[in-house]
Amino acid sequence: TNLTQIVAGVELKIDIAPDNSSSAADALFTDTVTLENYSNYLVFAEGIVGDADAPFGLSISDNVKLETNDPDQAEFLIHHGSPDAPAIDLGERNESLFITDLAFRETSEEYVALETRIYFLSLYSNGSQDEFKTYLAGLNGFDGLLGVVYATGLVDNTGPENEFRLLLVLPNGQTFELPELQFSNVQILHNSPDPAVDVFISGTKVMEGLEIRQATQPFELAT
Repeated sequence: TNLTQIVAGVELKIDIAPDNSSSAADALFTDTVTLENYSNYLVFAEGIVGDADAPFGLSISDNVKLETNDPDQAEFLIHHGSPDAPAIDLGERNESLFITDLAFRETSEEYVALETRIYFLSLYSNGSQDEFKTYLAGLNGFDGLLGVVYATGLVDNTGPENEFRLLLVLPNGQTFELPELQFSNVQILHNSPDPAVDVFISGTKVMEGLEIRQATQPFELAT
């Protein structure tokens, strides 16, 4: 949903009930919170009802901004909301990490500021060099926007509705599911009696001036 104004400085009782409930008496979760004046909050309802290891509850972050530091960049908080996933690191694939050691229910302390372009975002088990999931994040046109990128679902899922996903949410409630990527190794060999060729894949030039009986080095393609 959009950012909503709620009274601050008084104790608020929050009840979360199943869909189509008739009153707060149907709540499956109840908690009390007191919000600070002029603060901005991000609240996740997450966990598994009845699960002792990852019980249902609210995860609240109070470091939410209302505007970016640079209008030419996009800025995102990162949140770990997958009950059975390990603590994670997140970064651009084969490049530096943006955040490290983020555990379930935790939100990054700082915003990650990114140029508005295409990224391959990789998730790693904390401290591991091998990514276990990679996602396409096309941020073209996101200049000056704030949001949150969060992991949701279960690594060991029991159906499509529970599968592990990475979502991007803007303050107006607009939600984008980032597509998961797989990668293949490809090598191209020029074996036709024709002039040298350039090779384009999905509009991007991956090889220039490949001569007959020459081959490229193996390279990765996202699928």
